[in-house]
Amino acid sequence: MSLRRGLRTALENLPPPIAGLGRSVGVAFTDIYYDGPEREDAVNLSWYFNAIMLAWLWLYSAWTWPSLPDRVPGHIGFGGGIRWDDATVLAWFVLPIIAAASTAAIWLAARYALRNPRRINIPGKDKLLALPAESQRRVLERVRAALGVIALQTTFILLLSQRMRYQAALGENVTASLVMILAFAVLSGPIIMVTLMVTAQRALDAEARAANRDPAGN
Repeated sequence: MSLRRGLRTALENLPPPIAGLGRSVGVAFTDIYYDGPEREDAVNLSWYFNAIMLAWLWLYSAWTWPSLPDRVPGHIGFGGGIRWDDATVLAWFVLPIIAAASTAAIWLAARYALRNPRRINIPGKDKLLALPAESQRRVLERVRAALGVIALQTTFILLLSQRMRYQAALGENVTASLVMILAFAVLSGPIIMVTLMVTAQRALDAEARAANRDPAGN
C-alpha cells in the first residue's frame, strides 16, 4: 500500500468531523487527495468548516451578550493595558462582523481565481495558463482549498479573541490567553502560507508534466 493511500485510509477511519477536517487540510496542503475522487468534496469541506466556525463565533457572542458588564475590552495590550468601551452591540459584535467580512472576501477571491486564472497573480502563472482548462482547475482547486484553511484560521483566532475579551470583561486575568493567541497566529500563519506556495507549485509542476506527456490534453 502506498503512503498516500495509507494516509487516506487512516483519515477515513477517524470520526466524521475529524475526518472531514483532515480531508479539507489534506487536499489543500498535501497530495493525499489530489488525484482521488474525493478531491472536490475535500475542497468544499474547508469552506463548510468555515461556515461552522463562523456560526460558532456568532452564537458564542450572542450567548455571552446578556451577561456582559457595562463596559467591554476594545483592545487588550500585551503589557496588560486594556482600552475599555461601552458595551454596545457594535462594540461586542465587531469581531464576528470582521470574521464574516474576511471570510466572504476570501471566498469571493477563491471563486474569482477559479473562474479567471488570467487575472490572478501566482508564481508560475505562465505555466498555469499554458495548461488545459481542466488541469488549471485542479491546480486552482488546491489554491481554493488552501484559502479556505486560511479563512478558517482567521475565524478561529477571532473566536479565541472574543472568548478572551469576555474573560477580561468579567475581570479574569487573560495574559495566558493573549500569549496563546499571539503564538498561534505568529506560528501558524507563515507555516500555512509557505506550505500553500510549495504544494501549489508541486501541483502545477505535476499538471505540466502530465500535459507534456499528453499534449492534446486528453
